[in-house]
Amino acid sequence: MLSNGVLALGDLDPLGRHLRMGHHPEPFVQIALLAEDEALQMELATYGVATQLPQQVEPIQVRQAGELSGIYHQIGRNDKLRLSGRPMRRLRSLTTSRIFQIRSQEVVFLPSFLDPQQFYLTLDYHFLVAQIRGELSYIQRHWYQLGRPTMTLLLTHAMFGDRSPSWNYCGSCRW
Repeated sequence: MLSNGVLALGDLDPLGRHLRMGHHPEPFVQIALLAEDEALQMELATYGVATQLPQQVEPIQVRQAGELSGIYHQIGRNDKLRLSGRPMRRLRSLTTSRIFQIRSQEVVFLPSFLDPQQFYLTLDYHFLVAQIRGELSYIQRHWYQLGRPTMTLLLTHAMFGDRSPSWNYCGSCRW
């Protein structure tokens, strides 16, 4: 049908994925840093780390990854047909590194590893830095969507504890 001109290649592959076979340009992963409050924002600014407060990025809403999991759970759910919908799963950063349009509102979701229910993981800053590096690498290797992925991180006082000057132990790190 292709050779007879009945179908065009664009009819079979409207996204043009056949053009990208074999080469995958590495995307530039953007990181949006949010500070928990003004005191932390000012402290981070003294070290040259620019952050914003969640209120400063309005009308964009910042939510936890668990809420996105709940939204995905509703997709495909139908009580009349006894369909339960998508299973509730922990979402990886590849899913939460997008800017969503939900009911005409722009929404970003924090990564699952910053979930308050697993917050003890973020108390070990060596582990937290390794987790962020791993997630950034994962996003860079597997991002095939249009546009740039954007990881949103909410920085809290608990992440830094009393280690104010030494939190930047990897000052030469390339994330």
